[in-house]
Amino acid sequence: MKLETSAESVELFFTFSRPVTNDELLTLYHDIYAARNEVEAPVVDCWMYTGEWTHLCEEYPRPWNTVYMHPKQKDDVLQNLISFIRDKEFYLQCGVPYRRVYLFTGPPGAGKTTLIKALVAKIKYDLGRLPVTAKLDDATMFQALADLPSRTALILEDIDAMFAQRRSMDEHAPLTFSGFLNALDGIAKKTPTIVFMTTNHPNLLDPALLRPGRVDYILKFKCATKEQLKQIFAVFYPGASTEVRNKFVSGVRDLNQNYSMAIIQKFLVDHRHLTAQEILPHISKLEEIRQSHDSNKTSSMYT
Repeated sequence: MKLETSAESVELFFTFSRPVTNDELLTLYHDIYAARNEVEAPVVDCWMYTGEWTHLCEEYPRPWNTVYMHPKQKDDVLQNLISFIRDKEFYLQCGVPYRRVYLFTGPPGAGKTTLIKALVAKIKYDLGRLPVTAKLDDATMFQALADLPSRTALILEDIDAMFAQRRSMDEHAPLTFSGFLNALDGIAKKTPTIVFMTTNHPNLLDPALLRPGRVDYILKFKCATKEQLKQIFAVFYPGASTEVRNKFVSGVRDLNQNYSMAIIQKFLVDHRHLTAQEILPHISKLEEIRQSHDSNKTSSMYT
């Protein structure tokens, strides 16, 4: 077999020790195509609503095994999503709106958006983003949801920042809280509508938004847990021994600080040229990353 590659294509040239039939060639082609699909990175098309849904970009979500969560927690939300998509007849027969609203809560950098992108890649959906701008009023909000392209999940990030005391946080955006709720409630399609919302401050959310039938599934994220630390270290250092992995976990926890998974990942990326053993004495630098993040967050409040 001879392999030739370019930026956009791969060409395979085969030599055989005996004549082959067309059926054998066709079988070989299907085997290669199936193998390619198994390893090919999923692509998520991202859309933005600006009066109409327009294509924004392509994103390559993280592989499922690098979404660092407790396996049961991660699989539960995926199976819940798959079950919803499959139960179309139930929703239509019972007159229940065929939509599913997920709320992911937790500190910044905990992996909420990462999980959303990985989920939509798993079910082969696109992702639609709806920015809160001066042009977003009640009618536009309703129209955006009504026109959401098929097989596209809507993501509303930092939902707590949209309203305060049921008033828009953006004084230039005429969207009202009641208009927002009416738009969510008014979705009535025969195709599944999936909405993901995220918040760093669930305590700021209005109870009217959280009532049953409006938010269907709430997933709470935490700072890096022992299980997550083991998972991410195993991905970055797949050949590391259990002893070294446990030393890394203990070293992080001995700092007595809550670190987001984003901080843990940055630390491992910054020290990617060190071996698993060599990185252990540098664990204390996690605190430098955390303090730098906190100072940047504070200064941004006054700029």
